Amino acid sequence: MTTTLPDDGYLELLEEIDLRPVFIMGAARSGTTVLYHMLTKTGCFNYVTVYHILKEHELLKNRIQKKEEKARNEVDALFDAAGLSTRLMDHVPVGTDMPEEYGFFLHRRMGPLWLTKKNLPLFVQFCKKIQFLSKPGRPLLLKNPVDCCKFLLLHNTFPEARFIFIYRHPVNVINSQLKAMQNNWKEGNPYLALLSPRLGR
Repeated sequence: MTTTLPDDGYLELLEEIDLRPVFIMGAARSGTTVLYHMLTKTGCFNYVTVYHILKEHELLKNRIQKKEEKARNEVDALFDAAGLSTRLMDHVPVGTDMPEEYGFFLHRRMGPLWLTKKNLPLFVQFCKKIQFLSKPGRPLLLKNPVDCCKFLLLHNTFPEARFIFIYRHPVNVINSQLKAMQNNWKEGNPYLALLSPRLGR
């Protein structure tokens, strides 16, 4: 049985959206978050936010029906209820408009944190939603470290996309990854669980 989502009645708004994204490509813990946040602060890019991820099924409806403020307050309430002020694992402050990885959207909707041929159409639709809601003329800046080896798939999907490849010494990357994983398994991470209940489980 097909499930009807709140945005289904507004998808025609996305038909003319032109996507020319910029992808930050790099392994987890290589510095992609630092670069992502720095570039979003320039005001030159549209980007995925926590709000987009947690409310992805109703983004268009909220804009058209002028319910965005209410939806954003609901997201803020989730952080308050969880007592969260940072992402914990790297002390990056959290908030409704904080830049975040599109992999959490994929994980919430279809399971894998990474792009596949199966979830690619849903990802393109998600990107078009964000571009529709954001300032016209700005490229969409995207990152998801687990897709750092998927640049050929992304290039074939978005022929006019641009790619920023970031490098950090592999020893430092692996060391940072192990520390983050150990901490998340030992202490738990309510922020990750909030973004994706699958990760919480």
